[in-house]
Amino acid sequence: MRIERGFAEEMLKLWQEPKSTSDFFCRHLQSGNAEFWMLSEEKTCLGELYFFKELPQKDLADGRCRAYLCAFRVAKRHQGKGYGSKLMRHVLERIQSLGFAEATIGAELCETKNVQMYRHFGFEKDIMRDVYDPCHIDEAGFPVAGNEIQFMSLQF
Repeated sequence: MRIERGFAEEMLKLWQEPKSTSDFFCRHLQSGNAEFWMLSEEKTCLGELYFFKELPQKDLADGRCRAYLCAFRVAKRHQGKGYGSKLMRHVLERIQSLGFAEATIGAELCETKNVQMYRHFGFEKDIMRDVYDPCHIDEAGFPVAGNEIQFMSLQF
């Protein structure tokens, strides 16, 4: 298993997201405002995690002190083996090395296992709840409403 930085072209091969969301991620990856990290084995992506340095929602990512993690995924057959934890630790170290003092993340409240997992990683402070995912974008460029999301933070 290797953890390596991915780029927009690789992300597009993995994603089945709506074009508006994929375009949003691509723009931010290409501008350097976001980073994509993947867990891979023999050129196959087994896990992915992204972070944004700055978003319009400054309480999630302000470009100076706070970065926002999202789209954390590990292939089902590799879940529960510690690979996701390894990827998360790596990305959190990367964020901290860039000078950020805090990382934020969101999880839908109905996904209780994700909320528990993020708490396990140290995301203990609740920031807010909202129904808008700041990184799931509609064709007009606005966040899409969905299930209620709990946003949490981790202080370094």
